[in-house]
Amino acid sequence: MRGKMRQNNGKGFKRIRVFYSHPLWTYGTEEEARSVEDIKMLLGMGVEVINPRNYDDEFRESGRRKEMSFCFRLIDTADCVVFSRFRPPKGFKSYALRYLRDAPRRYAKIVRRLRQLLAKRSLVTPGVAKEVNYTLEKGKTVYELVDGRLRVRKSKISSDFEGPGDPCFKSISQLLKAWKNPSYGIPPFWWLDELQVQKI
Repeated sequence: MRGKMRQNNGKGFKRIRVFYSHPLWTYGTEEEARSVEDIKMLLGMGVEVINPRNYDDEFRESGRRKEMSFCFRLIDTADCVVFSRFRPPKGFKSYALRYLRDAPRRYAKIVRRLRQLLAKRSLVTPGVAKEVNYTLEKGKTVYELVDGRLRVRKSKISSDFEGPGDPCFKSISQLLKAWKNPSYGIPPFWWLDELQVQKI
């Protein structure tokens, strides 16, 4: 796959289309921009990177329940998929662990699991896992982008979360917002009360 173009059934050449699967948490960040440049450098500057972040309007129109279907349709138009895991920054880990010290006792199980997740070097988010597994089911090539290098992924991948409604996924999302924007000012654990979590 390395190279700028691939032959198109004797009709000249066409650009390689690469779907970039990555966590919502990295949308619009320097990390995302750097990863897109890495993909172009590794697969050839002529590749077309399909970034789902560029389809915000379409996602809004399709509705939340159909977002994955829309991503799958984009993958269908791609030649391969490159995915990234979420690597929690050290500063964020420290911030989140400090915040968790004040968690009410009724959330002890969630807090314990959050600490376990934050101790990991990287996390697979629900959407990324679904996109990777869908691509493999379609028989297309999947690469993982790690430290500026591409590794072929041949087996399915599991998410570190039960889904977007997972209390730990919601917690990390809210804590990231607060960490990036101190004026966000999240009240302690309001999102967990909102979800009316009983067990995890």
